[in-house]
Amino acid sequence: MLSAPSSSRRFSMSGLEAAWDFAAARAGAAARLTQPNPKHYGDDGGSEIEPDASLDPNKILLELGLGSGVPEADVASLRREFALRNHPDRVPAELRALATQRMMIANDLIDRYVAGLRKSRG
Repeated sequence: MLSAPSSSRRFSMSGLEAAWDFAAARAGAAARLTQPNPKHYGDDGGSEIEPDASLDPNKILLELGLGSGVPEADVASLRREFALRNHPDRVPAELRALATQRMMIANDLIDRYVAGLRKSRG
């Protein structure tokens, strides 16, 4: 299980803490938005985010495809692919808060993964 991240240059600590707190509350409550999202948005396939999309960092890690052995050169494309499906600017208004939280968690997970790769190289 992942622990709350340390401060990063990209986000304020209060923003990251809020995202992780929101994720923990959401995971424990199994809350769902009341309006379903039956279609994708955008001409190019658009967003694939669903109203009940998980904020669990472990599930987001799986969605990202960040397993052990992913080279640093591939991480940027994984980030872009996730953003195409989950970026707040690409989803309907009622899903923006959820998308924002997912992107914050995903970006933090990616930053931590890359930092671990760089640290292991020395």
